[in-house]
Amino acid sequence: MNKIDSKRRFVSLWFPLLPLETITKNRSDLDSLPLCVCLASNKDKIICTNQQAKSLGIKVGMSPKEALILSPKVVNKMIEDLKLKKELISFCDFIYKFTPTIGLDGYDGLILDITGCKSFTGSEKKFANHLINYFFRKKIFAVVGIASTQGAAWANARFNKNHVKKPMILDLKKLINDQSRATRIKNPSNAKIRVFRDESHLEIKNQTLEKIKSYSNIIKKNETIKALLPLPIESLKLKNHDVKLLNLFGVYRIIDLVNIDKHIVARKFGKNIVERIRQVFGEEIEFFDKIPFIKRYFYSKDILEGYISFETVSRIVKALIENLCLKLYTDKKLVRKCKLRFLPHKNLIIEANFTNATQDKKKIELVVLEQLKNLRHIEHTEVITLEGCMIEDLLEEQTSIGNYGKDNVSIKLKKQEKLNLLLARIEGKLGKNKIRSFMQYDSHIPEKTFSLKTFDPEKRLTIEWRKTKFIRPIVLYKPNAISVDKYQDDRLRKFNWKGKEYKTINMYGPERISPEWWIEREKRSFGLRDYWNIKTACGAKFWMFQLKDRNEKNKWFVHGNFC
Repeated sequence: MNKIDSKRRFVSLWFPLLPLETITKNRSDLDSLPLCVCLASNKDKIICTNQQAKSLGIKVGMSPKEALILSPKVVNKMIEDLKLKKELISFCDFIYKFTPTIGLDGYDGLILDITGCKSFTGSEKKFANHLINYFFRKKIFAVVGIASTQGAAWANARFNKNHVKKPMILDLKKLINDQSRATRIKNPSNAKIRVFRDESHLEIKNQTLEKIKSYSNIIKKNETIKALLPLPIESLKLKNHDVKLLNLFGVYRIIDLVNIDKHIVARKFGKNIVERIRQVFGEEIEFFDKIPFIKRYFYSKDILEGYISFETVSRIVKALIENLCLKLYTDKKLVRKCKLRFLPHKNLIIEANFTNATQDKKKIELVVLEQLKNLRHIEHTEVITLEGCMIEDLLEEQTSIGNYGKDNVSIKLKKQEKLNLLLARIEGKLGKNKIRSFMQYDSHIPEKTFSLKTFDPEKRLTIEWRKTKFIRPIVLYKPNAISVDKYQDDRLRKFNWKGKEYKTINMYGPERISPEWWIEREKRSFGLRDYWNIKTACGAKFWMFQLKDRNEKNKWFVHGNFC
């Protein structure tokens, strides 16, 4: 069997516990419980279990109902396919350092094309160890398979005989290193790691990552056939019904299938199996969808001094903001959110949110530096990072034709710029989403005609305020029930409100407002209402309504004030 190109090299990254690790992230309450995970697209099949569930006899491939029969204490969790996809794409930020060609491989894997890329790390073994070491520190169990074809790399990662079937799952609460941070980055294999397993403290001195490195399986060039022949036919990535059909005829390994004539295999089991064999052995090209490269606006600054002043920190932050704005200007992009981190402090994070997407240096500095004043213990920072999030395209609009209306346009732009700076400064002091405005809502119920939302000057009012022939009050209260002292001839004579007695002089109305008939009766705030404009002897003018329902007749409420 001749390969198309023996120089091509592929990496299969497999995360067998990714669904479990995604759910249990920052969830310490689930550590002691038997946990099973299912996909939202296939709720009847368990794809991942923890050690507690395995000890009860629960296996991958069972249904959640079967797991509950074995043990009623089992906790079944469901995870969205999209969430796992986003988690896999987030790994690409690190992998892009080595190769730009990355594709998704199911819900628990990635496929990498590293042809000509190994020079970054020196060898394929070092590259695999580098990947595993990275995911190990992120508390993610990963298996790496490297081969000359995609199918061989996939099979090598999941079905290689050297693969540890029961991996040691480590609960890393801290990674403590006696050396400096810079030394730890340069030589991570010699680092001293403190491991916590089953809540018992175990210190391992001068431990290398040999056990973790054993999870990488590499097939050398021109040895693809030799390495794949002993593997089971499941390693060809066939459909379940094809695997069952082959097993019925006594075909359990790839060598059993290869020994059969291809014409017989195609006639008996289908052409797709023959095609799959040719792809795995490199006789046909196998394609995968490349994940589009997402450009990151990320900048960092290492600080060599042990102690730095607040002025130095602010100067570094300004320099990072300047680099970010320069890149945004050249790419014609805008940023709506910035994240500033001070490492190794986990809790020292600044999130600067902007009402309008911007690339203005002054505006970003106002928001960031205003929040920087409130942070403490930033003097012991080792690394400062700035990341621009929620990047948007800059839409260029024609503001005028020639010189016509140029002055008016410039005045409007200056006013808008001043408003944006003011909003940015207020948000920097008060925090995110603290500036709000009233937005109208199309409803005939008075208290539902508006809503309080985050202020956005770019949004335009799409609905006009409902116009009525009746006068509306200046101030609108939540409906307050009142006690009626005197009521005769369908007229309100005296009433008490907020501990004060009022005498009615005139009543104008009524204005009848019906309830929302499309809403269930139990969910309605009020029933049928009759609104009155009431003038009192002391000069106060109220907007009040009377309930006309049978059960709540003659109940009065104050809803507004005209003064």
